[in-house]
Amino acid sequence: MGRFYIEEMCTLKIPEHLENYIDYEAYGRDMSLDEDGRFADGGYVVRTGDSFTEHYSDRSDIPDEYRIFAYPEPEKSIKKTLESYGKMIGETVHATHERPHHANVER
Repeated sequence: MGRFYIEEMCTLKIPEHLENYIDYEAYGRDMSLDEDGRFADGGYVVRTGDSFTEHYSDRSDIPDEYRIFAYPEPEKSIKKTLESYGKMIGETVHATHERPHHANVER
């Protein structure tokens, strides 16, 4: 994280001849403590003091022009295929339990 702050966000100007001597981990840890940041799924979150306004409550009320991609509706053929797989698995398990068990045979 320290390297990201320094190189990508330009929080510090490090002379090129000193770049290998910087403790990026310690710098990142200090930045996190100073800004009360937290790692979360998908990124790093920092309290900025800005307000948060929720415009949408779930996927159904997001206008199409703001969607990055859409989830496809499951097709009936896919559901039928999955049902048939489940039936085949069930039949296989049932048939396996019906087979007679053989005793160990001496050779």
